[in-house]
Amino acid sequence: MRNDKKNQTANASEISTPVSFLLRNRQVVMFLGLSLLVFGWPFIHNVDVVDRFFELIIFIVFLAAVPALYVSRAWTGMLVAFAVLAIGASWLSEGRLSGLGLISSLASIAFYGLVMVHEVHVVFFESRRVTWDTILGAINGYLLIGIVFMFAYDAIYQIHPGSFEGIGHVFGDADLRTSSFLYFSYVTLASLGYGDISPKAPEAAAFAYAEVIIGQFYMVIMVARLVSLQIVQSQANRQ
Repeated sequence: MRNDKKNQTANASEISTPVSFLLRNRQVVMFLGLSLLVFGWPFIHNVDVVDRFFELIIFIVFLAAVPALYVSRAWTGMLVAFAVLAIGASWLSEGRLSGLGLISSLASIAFYGLVMVHEVHVVFFESRRVTWDTILGAINGYLLIGIVFMFAYDAIYQIHPGSFEGIGHVFGDADLRTSSFLYFSYVTLASLGYGDISPKAPEAAAFAYAEVIIGQFYMVIMVARLVSLQIVQSQANRQ
């Protein structure tokens, strides 16, 4: 089975130069896309531009996940479906608080959640030594956790608009709530808790402390995994 997967990947790399480039550098491409989202989004102060930026990042992350096509077509089919649903609903809703906006947020949760599960699975169960791809995969997994929770908070806010206090205080515009939730998500994930944005509904509070717990366990387990791989690799090199 492993040999079949290796042969599929090898054959895929011969299809075209762009695909082979993605196969060799997909973790780098994903890291650049996620970094663009995390560090670029807060500097965009136009709602329409934010929506187009969101769609661009989905496209970049999807391209970085292309190698899954040669392992599981079902996995890739779900990825395509959620990406199309997220972008399509975003277009139709035009950023307003509506049912389509909620569908876009839920589809985004599913899209980035699938990619996150794949990244974590690769690092925890498929990596046999520490490489730059392994390290970037671990970082990408962490960044994806924050993005998934960002869309979760946005979905909660659309269902219960009063579930968070301070939306719009950070970026000066309540319409840029996704930027506020991106900020709140990573502050929560890192257990900083500045308090400028705070949950006011039980559902929001539950997701907030769940993110704290997941973030802490992720860091501990991931560091332990990378250290153990490095120890095994060093011992193998000595023999």
